[in-house]
Amino acid sequence: MTIVAGFTCCDGVLLCADSQYSTWDRLHRDKIFVKMCGVANIAFAIYGDADYAKTAIDDIHEDALRIPTKEQTIWTIRKAARRAVKRVLADYDTQKHLDPSQRPAFLVGINGPSQVGGPCGVRLFSSNDTAFSSIDSFDCRGTGSSIGNYVIGNNLHHCNMLNMYMLLPLAVKAVAAAKRNDNYSGGGFQFVSMSATAVSAIAGYDADELDKLAREFDEWATFVFCRLGESRLNDNDFKNTLAFFGEKMQGLRSSFTTPGSSYRALADTLGLTDWTKAD
Repeated sequence: MTIVAGFTCCDGVLLCADSQYSTWDRLHRDKIFVKMCGVANIAFAIYGDADYAKTAIDDIHEDALRIPTKEQTIWTIRKAARRAVKRVLADYDTQKHLDPSQRPAFLVGINGPSQVGGPCGVRLFSSNDTAFSSIDSFDCRGTGSSIGNYVIGNNLHHCNMLNMYMLLPLAVKAVAAAKRNDNYSGGGFQFVSMSATAVSAIAGYDADELDKLAREFDEWATFVFCRLGESRLNDNDFKNTLAFFGEKMQGLRSSFTTPGSSYRALADTLGLTDWTKAD
């Protein structure tokens, strides 16, 4: 019924999702939620049964607020979140009329002190049943997850070495691919960027323009790749091919960075970019 994706970046956590709920009718609603609790923030990207997922979010928020401020860390909140999810899943499993394949699950970003009296940080976690594992690279969940994992994994292995603004186009590409190829993914885009001290969010974003640019890149990259093995192509002709490809990429770069462009507006809203040098 969805695709949600999360990235651990060198400067924080990036979450993204579509907005389609595929019930008896296709509805478009938020799938990413942010809760503030004392010195920490928690961002949730949900999939599965929305009502139970939101119940778990409220329970996690309530339990996190009960933790004394001085004891609030990423890890104490993680433990509270895991306990709350376990309770909600146990309740879900007693409801025999509910679809087992729609058991709620989450990608969760938490920022705040890493330990009592320690430095601030931000971590990404993924729930699988009652497990609540730390994600050091990226993760995709939902019916569109295989598509998202292919798009991201085919291009990237160590996203935790990259900044959020470098990963944002890939996040758009993955969700857009799921929307095109998975009948249960669709609607607008949602994003949350989470650093150690701040959270920015946007919902209902229309990424059709960015999706078009991503597909254009793929077409030209495939063209160059095919020419790598063309036996009748001499070295000078291949250099001309590379020069032509460079011109096309410069045009795409302008489409991304020009003031008023779709990507620039998205990155600015999420507070990810400093365009001083680019301008």
